Amino acid sequence: MGSDFYTPSEAARILSRSGKTVSERRVRQMLQAGEIAGERLENGRWRIPQGAVHELLEERRKDRNRESGNRDNLAQSPQTAPDTSLSGPESVRELLSRVESLSRELGRSEARLELTELTESSVREERDRLRLELEREREERRRLSDQLLKLRESAETKPQDAPQSPESISEGEEPGSPTAEPERGLQSPLKRIRGIASRLLGRG
Repeated sequence: MGSDFYTPSEAARILSRSGKTVSERRVRQMLQAGEIAGERLENGRWRIPQGAVHELLEERRKDRNRESGNRDNLAQSPQTAPDTSLSGPESVRELLSRVESLSRELGRSEARLELTELTESSVREERDRLRLELEREREERRRLSDQLLKLRESAETKPQDAPQSPESISEGEEPGSPTAEPERGLQSPLKRIRGIASRLLGRG
């Protein structure tokens, strides 16, 4: 047969190189089922393209390698199973420990946050209270300063020798002589000035 084709017996011998024996009868069955390309001649003989045979051989080798790899994995799994069964509970315990640690840390962080908020609130309230008290002190100082200024102006502008009416002149007193009543009138503003000054100095 031509160099580009194989007979069923030649194809069977080549396909057996995949590691699994293939008979000539099996090749004929594959030809009839269309599992491998081939042409039947007028004399009833088959000729199979070499490319089709080598392509099928490569596929069978790949299948065999996959089967071998699966068997190797299955053979190794009993050895690794004990390690998995041993590490499983340890991993669970480790995760539980980490969860508990994180929960405690979260609780401490929430407590610190709450304490910080309370402290900030107290500080704000105390600051507002002191600010309000300071404003009141300033207002009181301004009021006392104004009052002191008015009393000083009043004392400076008050006449020292007020004219006396004839009715106010008593026996034995000369007209225009100072009396006890004007002196008391002058002493009253001075006492008030001294009192306000003392309060201002005390607040200062």
